[in-house]
Amino acid sequence: MLSGVPPHVVQQRLGHAQIQTTLDTYGWVTADAELRALGGWKAFTAGWDTLHEA
Repeated sequence: MLSGVPPHVVQQRLGHAQIQTTLDTYGWVTADAELRALGGWKAFTAGWDTLHEA
């Protein structure tokens, strides 16, 4: 979900009986959102390789 809300929360709020209904309707991701998520993940994991160095 683009707003960062977990799909099951959206499902419950909208009253969908099946999660697939929610995902089919609202689960799309724009290229921009995907790139932002990737950038955030790279920043989050940037220091992981130094954690195990002695």
